[in-house]
Amino acid sequence: MRATKATIDLAALRHNFACARRFAGGSRVMAVVKANAYGHGLERVGVALADADAFGVATLSDAHRLRSAGLSQRIVLLSGFDEPGDLQELRALQVETVVHHQCQIDLLER
Repeated sequence: MRATKATIDLAALRHNFACARRFAGGSRVMAVVKANAYGHGLERVGVALADADAFGVATLSDAHRLRSAGLSQRIVLLSGFDEPGDLQELRALQVETVVHHQCQIDLLER
């Protein structure tokens, strides 16, 4: 069995993102780069899409990696948080989060 290989053209990615931004009119645009930018390399895709208004990630680790790559845009943790310590990390990284469960509201109220 042959391994599957994807080659990502970052110039084409930037072009496609610019087209999406044009279609969005004056709306802000978030680049969802969870799962290591869908296997294409989180940092390199994040830097290529540095003109995004925000990034959506699934893990705090992904948020750390984007910040370490020098990206200062809004980051939204799409999976939410599970532990009280996550809230401190979210604040330190200046990452916003989705709240989708009562247990998360309970943690916020503590």
